[in-house]
This record gives sequence, structure tokens and C-alpha cells, in this order.
Amino acid sequence: MGDRISSKGIADFGEMSGEAVELIEISGVVKWFDVAKGFGFIVPDNGMQDVLLHVTCLRRDGYQTILEGTRIVALIQRRERGYQAFKILSMDLLGFVRGDLRFGDNLNGKAINIGIKKQF
Repeated sequence: MGDRISSKGIADFGEMSGEAVELIEISGVVKWFDVAKGFGFIVPDNGMQDVLLHVTCLRRDGYQTILEGTRIVALIQRRERGYQAFKILSMDLLGFVRGDLRFGDNLNGKAINIGIKKQF
């Protein structure tokens, strides 16, 4: 963990400038994620500052949402305002803290998808 990796071969479709982006692999826990706002934060295990997790990163990697307390491994990049998740490498729902949710349960009256990754 914490290794720097070139993004060659990994495309961020919002930034097709052709320049390589310096990526760092981190593991951590989701501090919070607000579906209505479309973002949340990851607290890295290595003690670095919180990392922004945007819904577009989740969706690009096949996820719809993520719950507070979920363990995550991600590639991150340095941006003007701090670090931001670039690619989700893995997600572990065993540590989430919203209670005993199961697929199809409701949260605040809305059906939720608890991190089911699309497989094609």
C-alpha cells in the first residue's frame, strides 16, 4: 500500500489530456457518503488527510453507492483541493455501521443497493 503507480492504461474520461496522472494506492474506511450530494470521504489507514470519494468514481467502477464504515482499497490522485479517489480496487462491506442491512432493505424510505458490483 502507498505505492505510487502510473495511470497509463487507466483512463479518467473526464480528463483525457493524454498526460500521466500520479496515483497512490490506499486502504481505509468510508467516513460518510451522501447519495443526495453525490460524494463522501474515505479515512486512509496510513493517517493521511481524508480522501474525497465522488459518485462518478463509484459508478465508473460498477458500484451505485457505499455505506459508512465500509473498508475500501482505492487508487487516489492529488487535486487542487486535496486527494480524490480515482479508481475503486476493492470494497468490503463487513465493517459497515448502519446496522444489519440486507439487499432490498430500505434506508430513510428509499431502497438501497449495498455495493453490489455489476458483472458482465
